[in-house]
Parts: sequence; C-alpha cells; structure tokens
Amino acid sequence: MKKILLSSAALLLLTGCARSSLTLDLTFSTDDLTKKSILATTSENVIERMAFALEEEIPTISTTDEGDGKRIIVTLKNKDTIETLADNLSRPILFHVMRESGEDEEADIENEQFGRFSETGITEKNIKWVDSEAVEVGIGIIQINFTDEGAVMWEKVLEENEGKKVGIFARGGLVAMHTVKEGGFKDKIIIAGIPSPELAKIFADDVNVGTYVTFTRVH
Repeated sequence: MKKILLSSAALLLLTGCARSSLTLDLTFSTDDLTKKSILATTSENVIERMAFALEEEIPTISTTDEGDGKRIIVTLKNKDTIETLADNLSRPILFHVMRESGEDEEADIENEQFGRFSETGITEKNIKWVDSEAVEVGIGIIQINFTDEGAVMWEKVLEENEGKKVGIFARGGLVAMHTVKEGGFKDKIIIAGIPSPELAKIFADDVNVGTYVTFTRVH
C-alpha cells in the first residue's frame, strides 16, 4: 500500500480551504401556509445577502423541514463570519413609522439632514405584509400593508399630520420619507420612485422576514 505524505505547506493549504457552517432553525409567527412558503425562500435571500456583504462570496445554503419550521445550513468561507452572521440575523428589524415632530415638541429622533421625528406607535407588529414590484424600467415601488389595528393607527396619523413628513425607519436607519396628503390610502403606505426594483424587493424581503421569522442558532 502506498503511503501518501503531505508537506506542511499542503496541510496548511487544506486547512485554509476548510469551510465552516452555521445551522439555524427558522420559526414562523404566522399559520398562513402561503406566507410560510414565501418566507422560507425570502429568508434564504436575506441570509445570502448578509453573508455576501461579509465575505463577498455567495454562500452554500441547504434547507430542510424541521417541525412546523425550517432548518437552514449555511456554509461559509471564513469561520469568523459565523458569529457575525448569527448575530446580525438575531437582531430585531426595529421597524418604526414616525411622524415629523412639532417645533415645541421633544423629538424621539433628530437628524440634521432629515429633521426631527416622534413615534406614532406603528411598528413591525402592525405590518400585515410588504409587497414590491417594478412599475417601469429601473424603477420600483413598495406597498406596506397594515393589520386592522395598524390601519386604524395609520388613519389617525393621516388625520393629524396632513402636509407633514412621515419617516419609515428600519434597523436604526431612515429608509424612506413620505409626505402625508389628503385622500391618501387609509390602510397602507405606498412608496414610489425606488431607484431600482431590486432595492424595493430587498426592503420588502427584509421587513417581511424581520416581522415573521425568528432565527435560532443550533450550532
């Protein structure tokens, strides 16, 4: 029998090529089978984008059923990426609809460029679903649909803030600005003029997954 001898350099090369994996259980906070099916796919998209942002390489992702949820195994290039990716996925979406603050009112958020904003109480808990679509070449649109409770809250915002700005915040950043106009939609927010349909889809996927999916690290 021939003996295979590896040099130290070869061993280091093989070690460097070894990849690491992150196993996650996905739990859905909805019983809607159609939504669950969509969320399983969009969760993979969210994970892929987060991993690519960290490694500049598309990860290998495999998905299996796990009870009422899903189990996803993500194979990554660098071991250090696992902790960062797991941490990013565990963070809440922190979606907030905030209104422009009055001049003499204490604001919850202040931004030199965009102004001062106060909470309306509308968060991801009041979102029914976010849709996106391409309306013309290179332009996307986002539709934020509210639950019944959210729609009541949004109608109040419309009634009390005509002509003022409303900011849409997610993951701590301002993602869109909306001016309240008379005769606006009472149960949804339409954000038009998104620079690309892909950006609109990324936002919709991120908010839907952040609203309905919990990632639990297995190992």
